[in-house]
Amino acid sequence: MEIAIGREVKSVRKQQNITVSELAKATGISLGMLSKLENGLTSPSLTTLQTLAEALSVPLTSFFKSYEE
Repeated sequence: MEIAIGREVKSVRKQQNITVSELAKATGISLGMLSKLENGLTSPSLTTLQTLAEALSVPLTSFFKSYEE
């Protein structure tokens, strides 16, 4: 599940032409943590996912799209 979520976060971020560094600044999440999250190396908390969803202006559930498939 971590890999599917990470891929979706990365995909949304790239679609919006936002760098990892810019997203880190917008969310207050460290660059290292975002990198681990996008690469499926860590399991994000719901709070982290909510913060990312708000910063990217997408519904929280959008991060689970590829996991559902």
